[in-house]
Amino acid sequence: MTVTRLEVSPENPKANEKVTITAVTTAPAGSCSFSVSGDRRDPAFGNGSFEMKDGVIASSTHMQTLPPPGHFVPVPFQATINGDTYTHPGLLEGEMRIIDVTHGEFPNHNTLSVLLLWGGQGGGSEEEGGERPFIIPGPDMTPENRAFNPKASDKSGRIRLSVKVLNLPDGGRIRWSVPPPPQGMVLHPGTVTFSLENGATSKVAEGEIVNILARQPGVAEVDVEVRDAEDATVESQKFLLCVPQFVTVNDTVDFLIVLERFGLADFQIEILLEAQQTCEHILSDANVRLLWLMPLFGNDLPKHLPVEFLTKAEIAGDQPAGMADNKHLLGKTFDRDMLFADIGPVDADELIFIFPGTSGSEFTDIDDGVRALIESVLSKPGRSTEESTLASTVMGRLIGSSLAHEIGHALVGRGHTSVATDIMLPGKSWTFENMTGVKAADGAFADIGRQIINRPRAGGSLDLIQSFFPVPPDFQ
Repeated sequence: MTVTRLEVSPENPKANEKVTITAVTTAPAGSCSFSVSGDRRDPAFGNGSFEMKDGVIASSTHMQTLPPPGHFVPVPFQATINGDTYTHPGLLEGEMRIIDVTHGEFPNHNTLSVLLLWGGQGGGSEEEGGERPFIIPGPDMTPENRAFNPKASDKSGRIRLSVKVLNLPDGGRIRWSVPPPPQGMVLHPGTVTFSLENGATSKVAEGEIVNILARQPGVAEVDVEVRDAEDATVESQKFLLCVPQFVTVNDTVDFLIVLERFGLADFQIEILLEAQQTCEHILSDANVRLLWLMPLFGNDLPKHLPVEFLTKAEIAGDQPAGMADNKHLLGKTFDRDMLFADIGPVDADELIFIFPGTSGSEFTDIDDGVRALIESVLSKPGRSTEESTLASTVMGRLIGSSLAHEIGHALVGRGHTSVATDIMLPGKSWTFENMTGVKAADGAFADIGRQIINRPRAGGSLDLIQSFFPVPPDFQ
């Protein structure tokens, strides 16, 4: 189905006014159906059918399983035509009243959201003090924005949210606040703060629009209240946010020494770029922001972010003697006291070290065959230009995949998974292909791409990551 025109009548509906919404389509004539879906608290509360006539969804609908009186949710309409579902509206009539409407441009993939009041109930009568106020989420209250815009890899740690209030009492105000964490919560929830116009920060703000700063990573809450002239709360709504885990990444002089030893000093930029792209690709399903602080990347550390909520990663050289019981590792994650005890979602300031200088023949945490392949690529004497390019790609992806694995420990803890191609597999379960994206066969190497490198998988680390640091569509 292609929506060619959207008609809303009347064009500017007033509060509690009946409205007709018609989507003009190119669908053939015949019976169609639709469903009305709310938020997670009300996963589905309406359905019906309509007829297509002359390319227009024309007939009225029948609503079923309506929400309780006075309950309000944003409602996207899904039209099912010939078995295919589209998020466009049909004609709406029945025992519901519209109080706000927002829609995007069609035929883009935007959802028409309609905020509805069932049967006109929920507001008081004039004798009881007039109509009840209603909090309407602004267009920026999307899951993407409330997760600090992970798809855009927004590294500012700042978002702006807004609401609109219908029937705001005379002398009333809109109050935003950060509630205290629930009692008995084992894991620390995420926290935010409001940035005020005078440059100060606070856990309380007022007005239709607020600026929010990320603090402790994890799922957070923000309360919005409507208060009357006597400062009594007459309406409230809670919104979920997901604060990303910020991780700084730096390299060292020892890293350059290692590159010189492998004959890759001239490929430092390419290696770092490959490491960045690999790591961020692997962690795209986690609400993590990597701040690569080398001049090459131009990332700045958000000044409002406290150091106790910042994990630091270092691309080093050789593993120092005595570290990790002298096991030769690609990487290691410690807590702030350089111990391995307190890492995971409870703490947000781990220390991560990556050791690309541990040559392939010395690794003790990966398979012997993988070790030999890494050694053959990185330590081959007299490499051609093509072989040097391959070696720089392998080095970059070794760093990127190892860094992603260690960040995984910082996000979910010390354990490993047994799920195939999961980023949190123990080292000896990794293949050369799943570590580097390069296929080895009969002494030849072919770059397949970073998309085959291990990443968080359902049933493995992805489930834990999405519990603590979710991104849309899991975060809603």
